[in-house]
Amino acid sequence: MSFNNIFVNARRDLHYLNKNYAYNALFLLVINLLAFHFIPRSEFSLQLWHLFVPLVAIPFAWSVSSLIHNAAHGNIFGSWINRIAGELCGLALFYGLPSFALIHILHHKMPDEDGDPVSPKGMSFLKFAFAPNRYVKKKTVQYQRELFGDNPAFERTMTLQNIGFNINYLLRVSFWYFLLGPELFLVYQIPFIISSVLILAHINYINHRNLPDGSVEVVNYNHNLYYKVANFFSFGGYYHKAHHLNQKLFNPQRAVDNGTRMFTLGPRLEVEVQGIPEFEIDPLNPKQKLYRFLKVDTVWGEAEKHKLQKKNAGGMRVFSMP
Repeated sequence: MSFNNIFVNARRDLHYLNKNYAYNALFLLVINLLAFHFIPRSEFSLQLWHLFVPLVAIPFAWSVSSLIHNAAHGNIFGSWINRIAGELCGLALFYGLPSFALIHILHHKMPDEDGDPVSPKGMSFLKFAFAPNRYVKKKTVQYQRELFGDNPAFERTMTLQNIGFNINYLLRVSFWYFLLGPELFLVYQIPFIISSVLILAHINYINHRNLPDGSVEVVNYNHNLYYKVANFFSFGGYYHKAHHLNQKLFNPQRAVDNGTRMFTLGPRLEVEVQGIPEFEIDPLNPKQKLYRFLKVDTVWGEAEKHKLQKKNAGGMRVFSMP
């Protein structure tokens, strides 16, 4: 597994994130004051050209999201350049590098297991994308509790950690508002953030395919125009299987796929081969409706309820580990 020293330090020091939040808050406060003082303000006025700004913000968000992801793995040159690049991306994305790195490396340590902070199990796509506190915070604190023990001092630290994260988040929001002004904040920064949230959530939601037998397979996607464009701007973001197999690749699209299937979880259901209809779970034949096209039309983890089709009453395809 590859990652920078953020995850290692967070495992060793309960107060590591809070220290980072304190340093970052001071820095963010300074740049907020500078932006507020030196950036001229004017009356809110949208122009025709503002309508085209989201077309730039959306693919740029994909690139920045990929960069912070690579920074979490220590894939951007030397350690100092990697940290600076990651923090700049974290500034743009509002949530900072340390929080992202801890959450993402936890995902690699226990993909699709109960402790995975970005597992979409039991959630629709929109719930998964826009309700992060329902899963990320809970699983991250659970991991820290297992490391450091559950006691009053730990709970106080978690309270400060939550406060520190929110203060940092709000200071990043206000900085971009002061820097860009209300018009560009509306037409650039907001689409930028939404686009980043959606692509990261979409990758985790569809590239980990929950199969009817309870297993989870990690796959790559590049089979239509959307994925080809998204992979270009996100440096192979939808080549998720390739990334899990080699986390040191800056662009996993360059990996050679030998056809080996990758599973994070094995089968959980005992199935009979005879007399059971076929499960249709082929991802390469989506219907033209948007949700079907993006593969977000079901609740993740309930494939057996949504993918059963009576095409072949004589048997079923059984997916096994390679």
